[in-house]
Amino acid sequence: TFFIKGKAVVNIEGSSYQINEGDVIILNPSEFFLFNIDNNIFHERVTFLTNINMANSFPADCLNLFSTFYKRDKGIGNIIPFELVKKHGVDKLFYQLLGFVRGDFQAKETLVMCKIAEILHELGKNIENTEYIREETVSVSPLVESVLKYVDENYTKDIDIQNIANHFGVHRSYLSHEFNKKFGMSLWKYIILRRIYKFNGLMSSSSSIEEVAYSVGFHNYSNFFRLYKKHMGMTPMEYKKQCEKKD
Repeated sequence: TFFIKGKAVVNIEGSSYQINEGDVIILNPSEFFLFNIDNNIFHERVTFLTNINMANSFPADCLNLFSTFYKRDKGIGNIIPFELVKKHGVDKLFYQLLGFVRGDFQAKETLVMCKIAEILHELGKNIENTEYIREETVSVSPLVESVLKYVDENYTKDIDIQNIANHFGVHRSYLSHEFNKKFGMSLWKYIILRRIYKFNGLMSSSSSIEEVAYSVGFHNYSNFFRLYKKHMGMTPMEYKKQCEKKD
């Protein structure tokens, strides 16, 4: 994601970061994130989704372009600040790619793929260099921060909103309101997505879908199947097939 205008806070794997104009955010399919954007302030961002299947369009010696994103440690090197984005011309590459995508001309697809390769190469170098890792975090309200930590430690268990409210000694509606105010989604949706993204991180070509789903907190497979397809836009089996291609 290239953040063109405005400001936001993004929570990635439990840590919250301030996002400013020109920053680039990198995520792989198993990393859980939440955007907290002030809708009273104009903002503009462009998100490019890459798929490991895209590697088939590149020469074999270019496959390492994708490994940096799919094989790095979660929650590390997600934010590349604007000063470094600009220093290495990554912002210009994103604008050029956006222009190609919006254009209507011959060889458009070839130019798009070439520009994607440039971006992946440059971002890959940035991630591997610890100079580019943004370590400073921002804090949210003490209650929400504590709830995030509690959910991250207990989402595989049979928990619900009332359980969490009781644990922190607050009213359920107050807890839901505070969480929704900070992240623009319900706490229950957060729990569901946390489980789904953990499922994505654990799934491999040799894994059993049912066993992995159960291990991350989904104890009813039909319910898991429905929620996964709703939030990910594909079935668990379709995701597993993508994992088989990556392996």
